[in-house]
Amino acid sequence: MSIFEFTYEEPDSDYFFKYLKKYLILNDKTKIFEIIKDAKCYLKCSSTYSQKLEAFDKSIERRWDAFGAEIAFHVQVSSDEEIKITDDIKLNLLRCCNECLEDERGYDILDIKFMPLMEEVSPIADLKHIVSELSVDSVKSAYFVNSIMTPDIKRKGRQMAEVYLDLYYVENSLRLFIEKVSKSNFGDSYFEHLRLNKETKHALQVRKAEEQKNRWLGLRGTSDLFYLDFGHLGAIIRNNPDVFKDYFPDDHWLNVKIDELKNCRNLVAHNSFVNEHLRNVIKTNYISILKQIAE
Repeated sequence: MSIFEFTYEEPDSDYFFKYLKKYLILNDKTKIFEIIKDAKCYLKCSSTYSQKLEAFDKSIERRWDAFGAEIAFHVQVSSDEEIKITDDIKLNLLRCCNECLEDERGYDILDIKFMPLMEEVSPIADLKHIVSELSVDSVKSAYFVNSIMTPDIKRKGRQMAEVYLDLYYVENSLRLFIEKVSKSNFGDSYFEHLRLNKETKHALQVRKAEEQKNRWLGLRGTSDLFYLDFGHLGAIIRNNPDVFKDYFPDDHWLNVKIDELKNCRNLVAHNSFVNEHLRNVIKTNYISILKQIAE
């Protein structure tokens, strides 16, 4: 029997990871620290009692009324083969993680996963790359604009460029996620198996027809998903719960985030300024969605 009245409050992954790294240093776990110091840490909590779940460490204490949890460490490597984690290291790290998680939260960490860390998204780095790739004519145009624009418009323009990149990343991350999960269920012809509402079907037909009329604009992408935006992508996930339920068990959670991102996207599409509050909403929702679909 546990001595705590558990809160079942899920810990913040970033805060937990910072504490874990300090713990490893203070307890001379330098080898483990070197492996994970530059990783991304995601703590995934379940609502299933830990005693009913499998654990990597069979001897780990599992409290009768605690829920199970697992941790994913995304480690920066050049290929999957370079992740060399022995069972001893994993076992040691698992025990350290349980030491660092407050008992009163009511979670027993049962397993640890290691996976390669994809190149981190950096809007500033992308902007620098974009500028470096500008053609001579584009640079001349930028110089001309620079000479007549007010400092306020220049400042807001830089902020809006970052907003666009964040929206571009999260929208395309959702597209690729839907494609990957759907292919694993239905194969390459996955799209014809997905249930689409009337609005999504109509948008798809209209945009494809417009593309045929204006061929000089080029193709939107290699998949029908690239003809759809936030609202349609959210509708696909909601209308196919049998495909995506393991990733989005709560429709309300997803609906709120998709609607907020959709509204921000509409502002960007009309060259309206997105204030600091909405910029923070975009970043927060993007991070939350990425954590939800990370694996």
